[in-house]
Amino acid sequence: MKRGRRKYSDDVKEDRLSDLLDCVILLILSFLGAECAVQTCILSKRWNNLWKHLTLILKTSNFTSMANFNKFVSCILSRRNAKTPLHALDIQRDDFVRTRVVQTRLLQRMVKYAVSHNVQQLSINLIFDIQRVPICLFSCRTLTSLKLTLIHATNYMGTLLPSSLDFPALDTLSLRSFIFPVGDDGYGEPFSTFSSLNSLIIRYCGVFGPQNLCISSATLDDLTIETHNQYDKIELSTPSLCSLSLFVQGIFLI
Repeated sequence: MKRGRRKYSDDVKEDRLSDLLDCVILLILSFLGAECAVQTCILSKRWNNLWKHLTLILKTSNFTSMANFNKFVSCILSRRNAKTPLHALDIQRDDFVRTRVVQTRLLQRMVKYAVSHNVQQLSINLIFDIQRVPICLFSCRTLTSLKLTLIHATNYMGTLLPSSLDFPALDTLSLRSFIFPVGDDGYGEPFSTFSSLNSLIIRYCGVFGPQNLCISSATLDDLTIETHNQYDKIELSTPSLCSLSLFVQGIFLI
């Protein structure tokens, strides 16, 4: 005898979503912005604390004002499960609204929270002075992926990248609108200390002083450079390089 599919009467509503494992529900919620994910806490007691274990995706463009954004972020950092590592943090601004400037104290709190909770993936795209970013970011030993765009509110030529960087686990790095410091030899060589770097993306970055950029890495596999003719010369010392994408004009490439 064949078994038919179980039939439910119209007045019985099955909550199949809540029957899923927590890890599956968290994966589903991870595709939502933080503000939508937090709203699921009203669904039932089962959902009340799930969002506290989530990756945080914060976009200023999803809020009507920066005051609302600042208030929301302060609230979730205070209520999130402090014992749960923060796998990833994504802080984004609206590229078409340059007046959206995150408060210094709030961004410092977010970065310190991420570093102290063993963040692995960090993406920041803001109008912000890098001098006000907590120094702990640039020596985060758990980071495996870093995407950083920090545009100065008054100087759009680029922000000087700190000369001392310590990312022993960093695999993927994407930088936009930065100026690299140079050594006594007149070359900017900002990535030579990254022992695990596999993928590097440089967009519209320059070199302080002589425009000579040296990219030296024994592990680098994938390199992308986009520039408006901001270098006199680029030297590569990358024996493991398999993929190179150059969007540049007028450069002598060695």
